[in-house]
This record gives sequence, structure tokens and C-alpha cells, in this order.
Amino acid sequence: MALAQYGEPYRIKLEEKRELSRQYVVKFKQAADVVKMSRGGSVTFEWSKDSSGWKDPVVEQTMEALELTGVRVHGCSFNLQIHGKRPERPWVIKTDNPKLFKELSTKVCKHPQGFHDYLEGSLTVKSDFYNVAMATCILATLYPGVMFDKVPAMPVVPFVQHEHREKHVFESMPSSPVLATIHKLS
Repeated sequence: MALAQYGEPYRIKLEEKRELSRQYVVKFKQAADVVKMSRGGSVTFEWSKDSSGWKDPVVEQTMEALELTGVRVHGCSFNLQIHGKRPERPWVIKTDNPKLFKELSTKVCKHPQGFHDYLEGSLTVKSDFYNVAMATCILATLYPGVMFDKVPAMPVVPFVQHEHREKHVFESMPSSPVLATIHKLS
């Protein structure tokens, strides 16, 4: 649609971006080969379900060479919300990790038709990012012994500013505590 609207200059920029993506995929393949050779490492690659990049020969060859299996997940299964809108937001995630594949296989849309909001413009770009629930699911599946056992966490309540310090102020206690994790990179 954008190609028809913006013509040749847009087509040239799009092809430049596609070529850059191909270069990233080649570098991903090089890194993935190293990971797969080391101590049982696994690799995972994701893109939007509707991305034309999945049909690119470089991408197809890379996924096949790495023996990655695809699983379709939906952002709505992670309660994805963007400015109050609830998009379906389908992704395809290809992985060689059986635990991640199994966990993500359960993350499909179960909503009735018409439930989801349509995203357009700048909101579409914002749906490209994982929300906390999706990131936590992936990390906890890939690193179960690190995500919760070794990373300090504590319940957090919102801070309320007062003129003077009071001993116990719980005016805005949330209905459920927020899990905050603190991680020190070494």
C-alpha cells in the first residue's frame, strides 16, 4: 500500500532496509552457529507474523539451516495494551528450544471475533515491542533458575510524597503488589 502511495523513492528506501535486514540475518546465523556449538545453547528468532521477510530466501535458508521450528503467538495472550487499545498482534517465533516452543504454543488468542482493536500509525510501531508479561514468559522459560531464584525481587507499592515523613503511609496500596526485579550485570 505504501509502495503504491509513495512510488519509486519509497521502493528504493524499502529495498535498502531489506538489504540491511538480510545482513542482520546473516550475522544472526553466524552468532547462532557459535551458540549452537557451545554447551547446549539454543537460538530463537522472531518477527511479525505478516512480515514479508519470512519469504526472503536468505531468511528461509537461515531458518532451515538452524533447524528452527516456528510457533505463532498473540500479543493479546500476554494482555498487550497500547494506549488503552487491545490489539491481537500475532508474531512468529522460531526456536530450537523445546521448552520455549511448548510454553509459547499456549499463547494463542482465545478472544471472540471483534474483540481486538485495530492499530494504525504510530501505535502500530509501538506494538513491535514485547510487554513485561511476554518478556517475563520468555526469560523465565529460557532461564528458570536465574529469573526467579537468583534475581532479587520484592513487592513494590507506589510512593506517595508527603511534607513530612510519616511512619506508616499506605494510602494508595495497589490491589496486587508489583513484582520488581533488580539485576546486576557483571
